[in-house]
Amino acid sequence: MAIEGPIKELGLFELFQLISFAKKSGKLTIKRTGEDTHTLFFRDGLLIHMELEDRLGDELKKRGLLGEDESIKDAIDSGKLKPNQIYPLFATMVENAVFTLLKLKDGYFTFTEEDVSSPWGMELNLRIENLLMEGARRIDEITKMSSVLEPDKCIPVISEEIEKMNYINLSPEEWEILSLIDGEKTISEICRERGDEFKTIKVLYGLFMAGVIKKSEVASEITPPTAEEEGLARGIELADNLWKEANYREGIELLLRLRERFPDEPVIDYNLGFFYLRMGKWGEALTEFSRFISRTKDGNAKEEVRQLLDKLKEIFEHEKKEGYIG
Repeated sequence: MAIEGPIKELGLFELFQLISFAKKSGKLTIKRTGEDTHTLFFRDGLLIHMELEDRLGDELKKRGLLGEDESIKDAIDSGKLKPNQIYPLFATMVENAVFTLLKLKDGYFTFTEEDVSSPWGMELNLRIENLLMEGARRIDEITKMSSVLEPDKCIPVISEEIEKMNYINLSPEEWEILSLIDGEKTISEICRERGDEFKTIKVLYGLFMAGVIKKSEVASEITPPTAEEEGLARGIELADNLWKEANYREGIELLLRLRERFPDEPVIDYNLGFFYLRMGKWGEALTEFSRFISRTKDGNAKEEVRQLLDKLKEIFEHEKKEGYIG
């Protein structure tokens, strides 16, 4: 039996939940007018594969792991590539693609229940609940950064002070993104060119906060951050680094210390909610999200987190029923 319809009537968050909770197996196709079709494969509610062979192939060629005219299948069949060599890269690409899909407000989906298989003898087996929680966090974080940078309007340029310096200490990723700044492309165009919206806009936001880049005069003015705002932004950045390192306990301690300095900042409540979730402390997480809702002045963010709370309660009840949590 097929499940199909417009995304505006059944959002992808809800659709993914349905597939996960019902442990469905089959193929999900997502189409938007004038854009590529996205195809994902599920078995027993787990995401096992997504059609991204061309993008994966391009990345493997950049890394020298695949010949110019060689296919991934041929490389694996010949023994040149092992599935476990490409799993981390492919899993990351699929996760980022899913996070982008979760932002869609329009389009059409079709889910067909059928027996599915994954090529190359490799299944991702990604849990949907984890993707939804991380996707919700990323969407909210991008929304906050976008309110400052205005990606569709902002044309970033390197600041004059930085251009005069003989040396600047940046990470390889920061240098890569900095090389895409030409004084003509907007932040949105740079994100599309690089292919990873979340990481790209996060790096650009950090470069802006550090004064490495600024907004071109052809675009509207961005209000420079105050010293207090810089202190809060730095603390949240450190917490995000701990999140990436899966150092959740230290992240909670950092955020609690940050709250002592900035007791009325709802962004701290929000981040604490996700850290507590990762630690399996559902009660504390729900408390922090509820505190965020009561204190934030951002109506859109308040509604997004309220919807997230409803989804988390559904996930909690499901996990409890399945015996994953006590």
